[in-house]
Amino acid sequence: MLEVFIVEDFFNGSFGGDGEVNVIDDYLKRRGWREPVPAGRHLRAAKSRDI
Repeated sequence: MLEVFIVEDFFNGSFGGDGEVNVIDDYLKRRGWREPVPAGRHLRAAKSRDI
């Protein structure tokens, strides 16, 4: 269970000089067009921790 929290924190964290890079945002920018609409919504909700 601890691993789930660690991975979730990594995906929700922002990286870079000003904290502008997010793993989920980068993935959606590069490969989001391949994801079905519900999956993209789920990732965006997970990023903002609304799920």
